[in-house]
This record gives sequence, structure tokens and C-alpha cells, in this order.
Amino acid sequence: EKTMFPGPACSDDYHQMYQAEIEKLRQQLNCALTIAEDNMSTVNTLKEEVAQYEKLTKELSDENDELINDTQDILDENKELNLFLISAIEEKCLLQRENE
Repeated sequence: EKTMFPGPACSDDYHQMYQAEIEKLRQQLNCALTIAEDNMSTVNTLKEEVAQYEKLTKELSDENDELINDTQDILDENKELNLFLISAIEEKCLLQRENE
């Protein structure tokens, strides 16, 4: 009676065939594991790069906020100086009219 999985009575040919198939599957598994490890390494590298970009983006955003605040301060000071100059010019005009 033949069985699906040959037992000890099978020839060496069957044994060698199964061993070769097992070795082939082992090599495929090792290849798949190597690819998975490479992929994980790439993922970890990308995670680190993303973290660096997020940090740089935050720093640039903070610097941008500072520049916006500095610019607003300069605009406010410029407005005050312009108002002072307008007032001084008006006063000078009044003095000139009085002197005429």
C-alpha cells in the first residue's frame, strides 16, 4: 500500500528529493528574512530622518515666528517714528506760519 508521505521503506531518492525541497524552502525563508531585515533597517532609517525633519521644521517654525514678531515690532516702531515726524512737520509748519 502506497502512502502520501513515504515512510522508512522509501528509497534514498525520495529522501534526497525531500531534503532538497526542504533546503530550497530554507534558502527562500532566509532570503525573505534578509529582505525583511533590510526593510526594517530602511524603515528605522526613515523614521530617524522623519524625526530630524520634524525637529528642523519645528526649529524653522519657531525662527519664523520670531522673525514675524521682530518684523511686527519694527513696523510698530516705524509707525511711532512716522507719527513723531508728522507731528514735528506739523509743528514746524505752524511755527513758519506764525513767523510770517
